[in-house]
Formats: sequence, structure tokens, C-alpha cells
Amino acid sequence: MYSSQKAYAESGDKEMATALARMLMRLAVEEPRTATDVLYRQAVECIPKLAQEHVHALSVIVVLTQLWESDVETVDQVIDSLDTALGPFYGKVPKSNFDYQYMSGCGAGQTLIGPTPYSRISETYMWLLHHTTEDSSLPEALASGDYKDAMECVHGTNNLYRVSKAGYRKHGFEGGHFPAFGLGNPIQVHLQNKRFSDEELRAAIAPKNPELVELFDTLRATSALAFELSAIGHTIGLENFKSVGGDTTVSAEDNWKNL
Repeated sequence: MYSSQKAYAESGDKEMATALARMLMRLAVEEPRTATDVLYRQAVECIPKLAQEHVHALSVIVVLTQLWESDVETVDQVIDSLDTALGPFYGKVPKSNFDYQYMSGCGAGQTLIGPTPYSRISETYMWLLHHTTEDSSLPEALASGDYKDAMECVHGTNNLYRVSKAGYRKHGFEGGHFPAFGLGNPIQVHLQNKRFSDEELRAAIAPKNPELVELFDTLRATSALAFELSAIGHTIGLENFKSVGGDTTVSAEDNWKNL
């Protein structure tokens, strides 16, 4: 309790104070102590060591690596969904790689190898963010084989095809995570070959939401998504996301189980 009060007194940051309060309330609820309680205690001890922009970066990483909107039907809806989730963090994330080194030293995570924010989004929403293919160029498995039902003709054409959302889901794909069919799965291969490049996706977003592009460019320049969150970093990022109004049913317990 003292460390959280001290952190707020030093920073005056109401959002960090709210995140701390959420974690302290969680600790006050349950007895006996569980593994998750221990995690929350470690998060409470860690957060006073972080600046506001560090905590916001953890939230952004949680959003881009764990949360996604399953009901989107268009590229514009993807952009709107990202704007809703990430808007509170525009202009509020670190602009230096050194910040992530510092966060690593605080126990919030470690820097490994990771995607750019653009490639992460194109992977997450592959059923939308990929190029169409002429029927004559479709792989045999998609044109007439077992996966033909995954394809749909683009409205207003009679020879351009794309992977449909229904077909994408029917064959077990969710949020960019492919089932264990192996690298030779024809839908996976097709989408990897046809998905938007970083610059193509950036060009699609820029006219509609320049602030989102600015955030993504900053994350790309600092290799933010190469920062793999620890259980502590997950908890802080998730609680801060909820503190600024983020809407999700994901809990710290879910993050703990998935690590």
C-alpha cells in the first residue's frame, strides 16, 4: 500500500493510481493467497518503478498481442476498433529503445524478436487484409480441392476471389493463430503470400487515422512488439488498459495461464 501511495505522490498520475488501486482491491479480496495474488503483489511493487509512458506501452502491447475484435467485416471497422482500444495511448508511448531495456530491468518483460505493429495487424485480420486473386491463379486446393469452400467471389466481379471470413473460421483459424495443420496448409500459405505488406497497410490507415499511424510508426521504430511481456508486465498493462476505459473480458488469470 505504501509503495502505491508513494508512486502516486511522486507522479500525480491518476491513471497509474487507478491501475494500482485495481490491483490492491484484487489483493484484498481473496484468502488464502494464490499464485495470482503473488503476481499482483509483484506488479504492485513493479509499477512505481515505471514512468507513465512505460505503463502505457505495456497496455499497447497487450492490446496488439492479445486482444482482437472478432466481429469486424471491413478494413474501416478494423481501424475504428484499433482507434477505440489504442486512442488513449496516442502520443504517450516511449520513443527510445532504451526505455524497453529499462523496463526489462524492472521485470516487466524482455526484448526478443517480434513483428512490427503493421504485420501483427495484418496477421490478426488476415481474412480482411489480403489481396484478391484471379480464379485462374488460385492454387488447386483452393480452386477445386478440400478448401474450395474457404473462398468467395468478390462482390461485383466474376473472377476475383478472396478467403471468406466464414471459410477462415470453418477451417479453424482465429485471430491470426493457425491450427496445427503444418506449414503446408494451403490457406495458410495463400494468406501469407497475399497479406498486405507493412507499407500497404500503413497507406490504407494513414488517410483515415494519422494518429494511429503515428503510434504504429513509433512502435515500429522502437521495436516495441519485440518486447515480450512477463506475467508482471501483462498484469500491469491489462489493468492499466481497463483503467483508461478499455473493454475486455480478458483477466490477469488468463494471461498467467497462457504464458
